[in-house]
Amino acid sequence: LGMFAFSFIGGILSPYGESEVFRGYEAGYGGPEFLIYGLEKEDMKKHPEIKTASPEEQYKLVKELGGMVIQAHPYREEWYIDKVRLFPDCVDGAETINATHSSSKSTSHNKPVFDERAVVYAKEHGFPQTAGSDQHSTFLFGGGVAFPTKLESIQDYIKRIINKEDYVLTNGEAWYDNQGNVIARNF
Repeated sequence: LGMFAFSFIGGILSPYGESEVFRGYEAGYGGPEFLIYGLEKEDMKKHPEIKTASPEEQYKLVKELGGMVIQAHPYREEWYIDKVRLFPDCVDGAETINATHSSSKSTSHNKPVFDERAVVYAKEHGFPQTAGSDQHSTFLFGGGVAFPTKLESIQDYIKRIINKEDYVLTNGEAWYDNQGNVIARNF
């Protein structure tokens, strides 16, 4: 499997009057994609082999470096994904809520069943769940993870997700507990 990766910067809007920015990237394998958290530029320079690593090798290396691997939108079906492939032994969790799947503002991938299947998968494996927006433009706003207290670092984010601490998920229109159950909807 060949890998492509592109860098992204995840901004976290904070009710504490400031925004936090944590680096991460999305790695793809001809369909399956993984969100990688906790690696710094220096880690990438010291380990260029991560660019061609298999999902198994990627997971091992990311864990050795203190990071976290989340399988992004594991049940998405789209032209660029040849088939759904799950990697329960190579991830720390799953992105189960994705705004492009379930937000009425989405203009692509809009099939809520992708999220519904991902929630079942995460529950079956006892995985922590995350949410995202697949925000590649400014059109769709929403999608992410919200915590009741300020995050101090990317390692704090990783710890809270791995430990399934108190947090909620959103697609920008509905709110979910950290197990993917709807708890509120925006009207």
